[in-house]
Amino acid sequence: MNKVILDTSAFLALLNNEIGKDIVEPLLPHSIMSSVNIAEVVSELHSKLSLPTHQIQKILYLISEIYPFNKELAIASGLLKQSYSHLDLSLGDRACLALASHLNLPVYTADTTWSQLDTDLAITQIR
Repeated sequence: MNKVILDTSAFLALLNNEIGKDIVEPLLPHSIMSSVNIAEVVSELHSKLSLPTHQIQKILYLISEIYPFNKELAIASGLLKQSYSHLDLSLGDRACLALASHLNLPVYTADTTWSQLDTDLAITQIR
């Protein structure tokens, strides 16, 4: 199987045992997430579930690769803000989309608003 990009919402669906987890789980050995999306996951696990750092670090090992948010991705995600202003995409959403475009890989999300994106990216909604 080829590599895939996971959005924060897709990974959290798995971790929270939500609808779509069965789609995400087999993708884990092939998964890439932006470091921005990892920060969102950490924030969610720490603030909502009060997990300690060592447990969060173990959970992050489920992701095959964490891709650094570099200058090129920062510019690309920043430019997406105006393109999709009608959808009010978060920085995490835009970082994920920029990474998928940069690596030309399919992306998996639980975010239903992404169905309104006008893009050539292969986006799979897990819900």
